[in-house]
Amino acid sequence: MKLRTLAIAVAVASTPMLAQADLKLSGDIGVGYTAGRTGGDGAIAEWGSEINVDASEKVGGITYFGHMELDVNGLDGASLRVDEVRVGAKGGFGEVHIGHTDNGCNQLDISADQTWWTGQNGAGCKGSSTGNIMYKRGMGPATVAVSHNPNADETTIGVAGNIGKFGVSAGYEALDGSDNIVLGAKAGFGPVTLYADWNEQSFDAAGTPDADGWGVNLYYSQAINAYIGVGENNGTGYTEVGFGKSVGNTDFILELSQSDAAADTDTGYLLGMRHRF
Repeated sequence: MKLRTLAIAVAVASTPMLAQADLKLSGDIGVGYTAGRTGGDGAIAEWGSEINVDASEKVGGITYFGHMELDVNGLDGASLRVDEVRVGAKGGFGEVHIGHTDNGCNQLDISADQTWWTGQNGAGCKGSSTGNIMYKRGMGPATVAVSHNPNADETTIGVAGNIGKFGVSAGYEALDGSDNIVLGAKAGFGPVTLYADWNEQSFDAAGTPDADGWGVNLYYSQAINAYIGVGENNGTGYTEVGFGKSVGNTDFILELSQSDAAADTDTGYLLGMRHRF
């Protein structure tokens, strides 16, 4: 009996096409005291909490995978929703993603928006993330990604790589009724990283011609993380500042933001705590 059991174990272990399955749960839980730039009283609110479900199986040299998220949009759990459902495969041929996934431009875009919770920068890729089929592969010193979205009639491409100590990215989006060109760059100087991005769209979603945006962010990463960012989106300027401290898997965050939009009369802020798992 023992010899037969040993023989079965050896045979299974030596099978080259044996599937190796994996299931992972991760996510974060965030709550903060926040007030918007349009005025009004502050309030304690849930912010960005989610549970990520990642399943994968390796068969031969190809890994097949699926991903979905459960987003929590309130303190009481009445606003649970499923988000970012996608499947795909990756191997020596590259990666293929189908479903709710970043398009080819967004896959590789270097963004100046390095905020943790209160993102402000409007520059960058504009295409939809819902309903894409995306292919990505490294090609020499660069990585290239292309995508098509039949639902939104959008086709995009992105490329990223390094030039010396600079990381650079470029993207093009053929959107339904407009075109968008995107550029991004970053460079590290010790504990400081400088991010910059820019985009020019022939028409935005509201029909505004020559809709453009740019942003610059200086990010400091040490025992205390900090950033300051400035930029403009369709003529509306913004400034954002943040400070963060991590203790194990828990982050303590303070973020402040201002813009010159007519409705934004106050400084928006968030003082919060987020636990990652």
